[in-house]
Amino acid sequence: MEYKLDSALSKSEKQLIKLQLANYEVTLPSGTYNTQYEEAKEHLNQVKQELSDTQKLYERRMKEMDEQEKALQEKQTELQRRKKDVSHFMQIRMQKQSEEKEKSEKTEKQNLEQLNQLADLIDELAGAAALTQILNEREQSYQLYSQQIIQVYNELTNNSFELGHDDFHNIQLIQTAQQYIQNVFLKLQLESKQAFELEQQLQKQLDQLQIQVQEAQKSNNSMQTVFDQQIQQVAVQIENERQQKETLENEVNNLAARLSGKTVELSEAFTAIETLCSKVNFNPRQMQTAEKMNIWDIIGEKTNDLEETALQYYEQCKKQLTLNECYMRVLGEQTVSKLKQLKQLGLWIQDAESLLNLCDKEAKK
Repeated sequence: MEYKLDSALSKSEKQLIKLQLANYEVTLPSGTYNTQYEEAKEHLNQVKQELSDTQKLYERRMKEMDEQEKALQEKQTELQRRKKDVSHFMQIRMQKQSEEKEKSEKTEKQNLEQLNQLADLIDELAGAAALTQILNEREQSYQLYSQQIIQVYNELTNNSFELGHDDFHNIQLIQTAQQYIQNVFLKLQLESKQAFELEQQLQKQLDQLQIQVQEAQKSNNSMQTVFDQQIQQVAVQIENERQQKETLENEVNNLAARLSGKTVELSEAFTAIETLCSKVNFNPRQMQTAEKMNIWDIIGEKTNDLEETALQYYEQCKKQLTLNECYMRVLGEQTVSKLKQLKQLGLWIQDAESLLNLCDKEAKK
C-alpha cells in the first residue's frame, strides 16, 4: 500500500502521519514491519543460541586445553627432573666404578707383591731346607767319625802298654785330629740349631703370609661381590628409569596429539565465531566499546596461573609495559582478538534484545 502526502501539509503534520501509518502497520498481524520484526527476532534468537553454544564450547575447550597444557608442563618438568636424576646417578655410578677399579687394582698390586714376597720366602726356605739336609748328612758322617775316634781313644786309655816315640807322636796326632773333629762337630751342631731356628722362623712367616693372602682374597671376593651387586642394582635402576622415560615420552606424545586435536576444535570454534560475526553489522559504538575493554572485561574471571605468568612478564620487562598490556601479550593477540569479537557479538545481542523489548512494549500499547 502506498501513501501519498499532500504537498500542502506542514513538515510536522507529514511526520505525524508517517508515525501513525508506521504504528498502524506494526500493529497489523500480517504487516510488513511485524513480519520483519518476527524474522529479526527469530534470527536474533538463533544467533544468541549459536553464540551461547559457541561460547560454552570455547570456554570448555579453553579450560581443557589449559588443564592439558598444565599437565603437559608438569610431565615435562618431571621428565627433565628424571633425566637429571639419571644423569647424576650415571655420574655417581661411573665414579664408583672408577673408585672400585682403583681399589681392585691396588688390591691386586698388593696381592702380587705379597705373592712375590711369598715366592722369595719359599725360595729361601727351600735353600734353608737344602742346607739343613746337607748339614744333617755331614753331622751323621762326623758322628760316625767321632764315634770311631772316641772308640780308639777309649781303647788307648784303657790299655796299659809302653809307648814308643813314634807311637806317642801318633797318639798326639790322633788327639789333635779328635779335637779338631770335636770342634767341627760343635760348629755343625750350632749351625744345625741356627738352621732349625731359621726354618721355624721362615715357616712361621710363611704361615702368616698365607693367612694374609687368604684374608686378602676373602676381602677382595667380598668387595667384588658387593661391587657386582651394586652394578646389578644400577643396571636394574637404569632399566626402570629408561622404561619410565619411554612411558613419559609416550604420554607426552599422546597428550601433544590430543592437544593438537583440541587446537583443531578450537580453530573450528573460532571459525564459527567469525562466521557469526560476518552475518552481523556492528555499529561504531559496539566496536569502540569492545576495543576499550580491559583484560578482566574480556576474559570474564581471574585465574591464578594467568595472573602469575603476567606478573612474571611484568617484572621481566622492568615495568616498561602496563600490567594490562602484559596480560594481553601473555594471552596472545589472536586470542584477545577472538575474545573481543565474542564481547562485540554479545554487545550486539544486548542491543538487539533491547530493541526487541522496545518493539514488544510498543506492540502491546
